[in-house]
Amino acid sequence: MKKNMLAFILVALVFSMVLSAQDAAVLFQEGNTALRKGDFNTAIAKFRDVLTLDPNFYFAYLNLGIAYRRQGNLDEAV
Repeated sequence: MKKNMLAFILVALVFSMVLSAQDAAVLFQEGNTALRKGDFNTAIAKFRDVLTLDPNFYFAYLNLGIAYRRQGNLDEAV
């Protein structure tokens, strides 16, 4: 019984991580679309959401800085 419960928890954890990675990828693409359209506030919000889900998402940091720079907010861009 304990082995079954442990296996279930492990599967749920892995499934959750996969969903978070997919969600982060979708949010990243939405942020890129907003950035290309010049909607910097939306882009910044999307990239911050990505980083909440995956703090190691390097390109989200990069694009967040680009969005801040294009917005003219150089202090946040650095």
